[in-house]
Amino acid sequence: MVPEWQCAKRRVEKAKQIEG
Repeated sequence: MVPEWQCAKRRVEKAKQIEG
């Protein structure tokens, strides 16, 4: 089972990449 914070962290990382 993947923790919630891990999922959120990945989402934030992806958002940062998109922002550049």
